Amino acid sequence: MSMLSVIRCRMGSISALPMRMALPAGKKGSKDKGPAKVGNLSKEVATGCGVLKGQADPPIRADSEYPSWLWNLLTVQKGKNELEKLYLEEGLSPAELERLWKIELLSVKLQKNNASRK
Repeated sequence: MSMLSVIRCRMGSISALPMRMALPAGKKGSKDKGPAKVGNLSKEVATGCGVLKGQADPPIRADSEYPSWLWNLLTVQKGKNELEKLYLEEGLSPAELERLWKIELLSVKLQKNNASRK
């Protein structure tokens, strides 16, 4: 199963949610009918990804035609507890250490903000 298939499956489940926007001013009488049929996926086009009204859905390309960073979007990063445990046991790579410090600094900022609100 290619990564694109996984992304399409997740997007298909997200598109099952009813998404409706407010009508723009001046368009009285027209109603938003919501998404088209949910669950009809195609192997040739990215169903439901046409951005503009009346625009055709974009075709699905080969995996090699997509940028390399796209395939890293669904990788799960280690959380604070896992990073702290690894730091004490084995040590961390520079990237993991930087992530741990960012998480630590964010939690300190959140604690300060929450304390000032009380």
